[in-house]
Amino acid sequence: IMVLDEKLKVGTPAADIFEIENDTVFEIGLTPNRADAMSHYGTARDLKAGLLQKEVKVEVITPSVSAFNVENRTLKIDVDVIDKELAPRYCGVTISGIKVTDSPQWLQHRLKAIGLSPINNVVDATN
Repeated sequence: IMVLDEKLKVGTPAADIFEIENDTVFEIGLTPNRADAMSHYGTARDLKAGLLQKEVKVEVITPSVSAFNVENRTLKIDVDVIDKELAPRYCGVTISGIKVTDSPQWLQHRLKAIGLSPINNVVDATN
């Protein structure tokens, strides 16, 4: 039993009271042959293709990654690839000047909506 503020109007959605993200969440099932769809971006592309079949025009917005170009690096990281057959490509990013803290509430709500537990701003940004 939960006692709510008596100033609340009867019928107010619980999502509004508890600031729960009110977004559409798709639960998808992937087969092992669809590794291309095992990410938010891959799922968005697949969803776009399906919607285009129904003549629904949507746009997949891709963030710019030009700032991560190897020519823009200021910190050097030495990486030794021991077996180039097992790891033909290696990518990494350095992030500096960040204070590890709790993520903003809006991000925590969105992560919870897709079944993830918020950890901190750095970990949550990668999820």
